[in-house]
Amino acid sequence: MNKEEKTKLIEEVKGIFEYMSVDILEFSIRTGHILEMAKVKTLGDLTRKNEEQFLKIYGCGRRTLNEIKYQMERYGLSFGMQWPAPGVHAFGGRPGDRLFCEDNG
Repeated sequence: MNKEEKTKLIEEVKGIFEYMSVDILEFSIRTGHILEMAKVKTLGDLTRKNEEQFLKIYGCGRRTLNEIKYQMERYGLSFGMQWPAPGVHAFGGRPGDRLFCEDNG
């Protein structure tokens, strides 16, 4: 695999992560509640926020913020990071398509 192919693969993987649930980061219950109050459901939602936005939420202090940042760093994520084009999934789908729903019944 050459450098160009690796770069393309990395961009596709980033596109997948953008729509994944924040639940994969295994936050504490308290931090999970803070994320709910901030209306953060996906990794894309999370990375579009910044520290100041979280610190304005009642009950969110440095300890909670440090947990969020630690879990994000484990996956190579950070506040303000750029994703592929908004609303376009790496495989051409969009959030909510049957392929990407948890229950494909």
